[in-house]
Amino acid sequence: SSYLSIAYYYLDIALEEISLNHHTGSIRGLYYSFLNAGLASGPLLVSIIIKGDALRPIYLIGTFILCGAIVCALFLHSQPWRPIHHKHQQSLSLPLRAWWRSRNVRAVTLARLVLEMFFSLMTIFVPIYLHETLGFTWSELGIIFTIMLLPFVLLEWPAGEVADRWWGEKEIMTFGFFLTGSMLLLMPFLGRSFSAWLVVLLVSRVGASLVEVTTESYFFKKISAEDTSLLSIFRLTRPVSIMLGALIGALTLNFFSFEKLFFVIAVVIFFGMKESLHLKDTL
Repeated sequence: SSYLSIAYYYLDIALEEISLNHHTGSIRGLYYSFLNAGLASGPLLVSIIIKGDALRPIYLIGTFILCGAIVCALFLHSQPWRPIHHKHQQSLSLPLRAWWRSRNVRAVTLARLVLEMFFSLMTIFVPIYLHETLGFTWSELGIIFTIMLLPFVLLEWPAGEVADRWWGEKEIMTFGFFLTGSMLLLMPFLGRSFSAWLVVLLVSRVGASLVEVTTESYFFKKISAEDTSLLSIFRLTRPVSIMLGALIGALTLNFFSFEKLFFVIAVVIFFGMKESLHLKDTL
């Protein structure tokens, strides 16, 4: 996964080099729509292929898909390409002081950290809760998770366009956090209802998709391609969120029931909404 993180990092730099600020939202939205289309296909494959608890076919399919990606990367590497060169920052230390002094960059980074914590917590604990506690089968979960991920494929490009042309990122981001947090507050009361979980998880991901594209768009409008150190801090939100998410989840489940975890995640989400309200809008 470390190599994938490096690949994403250099893709970020390449996109920033060719992006104009007034098109950043639409470009990042289109980019994430393609990425999320691949992520959404995973649960669909699970629902089609998995029978019972036999997971071996999924690992084999994942291996073949990864091999295909490696072949494509080697083919592209053999093609002539003239990158746009900038003088990037050479310091090996992260500019935490400059990052902290930049109120907007700091706020959008913290908002992104909250979103990544939401992703890490929900990815780990929701399948466990739905399968082990409520008794949903993996086939049912595959259908739920596939539909749940559709907003990341269908909404991010249009939302990026709206942020570029009409509303700006602040309002869309705040609304996304509100949607996601509200749905989390409902989750402990749903029980074993396929339709209820489908609707609530879908709406929560509508909110999360809006936050994802607007945090991306806002951050890259505030930096240039030379600000690789600030980009490093922004991208560190993912590994940091995984550690914090695992810690929060473990501590919560050690003292409270599984249902209470959703309230804790909602509190985290509303902290992200607070940070979004501190942003100076781009429109």
